[in-house]
Amino acid sequence: MNVFVTGGAGYIGSVCVEELLNAGHTVTVFDNLSEGHRAAVDPRAAFVQGDLADPPGIARALKESGAAAVIHFAANALVGESMANPGKYFRNNVAGGVNLLDAALAAGVRKFVFSSTCATYGSPERVPITEDLPQRPINPYGESKLMFEKMLGWYHQAHGLEFVAFRYFNAAGASARFGEHHHKPRSARFTAPIIRRRTARASAITSTSSIWPPRTSLPWLPARKAATTLATAMAPRCAR
Repeated sequence: MNVFVTGGAGYIGSVCVEELLNAGHTVTVFDNLSEGHRAAVDPRAAFVQGDLADPPGIARALKESGAAAVIHFAANALVGESMANPGKYFRNNVAGGVNLLDAALAAGVRKFVFSSTCATYGSPERVPITEDLPQRPINPYGESKLMFEKMLGWYHQAHGLEFVAFRYFNAAGASARFGEHHHKPRSARFTAPIIRRRTARASAITSTSSIWPPRTSLPWLPARKAATTLATAMAPRCAR
């Protein structure tokens, strides 16, 4: 399948692009490189540097790619920053998302996979979190992701857009070639060097950071598992 990946120069996006290519798909990466890196894009993929805030640019890139599906990673994703600057999150994650959805429809794309977040649940009523729990975000980041999920539902109803939204958190680790590398430190994320030494079979890590209480056991999702799950969501049919 021909796949258009937004944010494919970022952390999970770059690993997902690698998995898609390994599975025989054709991939175009669309990224503004504000958080990602050009070097993180698999050389087998086509690359377009662009921004979701540019409707003509995203429409042109999508049409020229000939994509049949979109996997959408591009987003601002720092909880603390979203509390200090909510406008940035609603402009990029919501308004930019509208531009992407409209461009996808114009290009004839009918399959859409969204990298969402468990932050849409806010403070959950119980753990482990199940899909049917109420979604009550407690920060603009989670709210922006939930707003986009709702937009997908309306585009499905109005235009028949098939979609899957994955709500995951604590992604960690890397593939042999790609992993986490940010332009600036992310104090709100728990991603320590020890994660790189854990195997994909691990399901939890004990925190010694200042962000979580001492010796907190945190469930985490291997980056490659997140990437392969997102990559396989396109076939045979996306369902809400």
